[in-house]
Amino acid sequence: MISGLPETGLPRGKSFAISQGYQNVLTFYVFRLYSIARMARYVASDTQTELLQGTLDLFILKTLALEPLHGYGIVQRLKQISGDTLQIRQGSLYPALYRLEKRGLLKASWKTVAGRNAKFYALTKAGERELEMEKAGWERFSAVVRLVLEAGK
Repeated sequence: MISGLPETGLPRGKSFAISQGYQNVLTFYVFRLYSIARMARYVASDTQTELLQGTLDLFILKTLALEPLHGYGIVQRLKQISGDTLQIRQGSLYPALYRLEKRGLLKASWKTVAGRNAKFYALTKAGERELEMEKAGWERFSAVVRLVLEAGK
């Protein structure tokens, strides 16, 4: 049990319990939040937002669920979708793409675009399943964050 989190969404005094599932989700994402404070991969400026570690994979999977893209296209699409808030560096993007490809979540193929070869990435069936699991995890986490932020109101 974690003190301060409601099981039902309604606070009961100063402390209350949550289910083991929510406790595991909360522990996992609190660790991610702690990790970002200790080892930020992305530098934030006025126009940039820090990404929690592990979110880049989710963003890549979601972007490629829309359509196959090459690395630069992924960066541009994320920048567009986020209203120029996310600035993904190539030094972070390409290792993530290789890691996801190695795990079988992406498949790559070479295509010629404007006279140049470009490696296009597409989501595999395993990538689609992973995306759904990651989305569900973030939805659970955001529900827990809502409970915490609304506690005592």
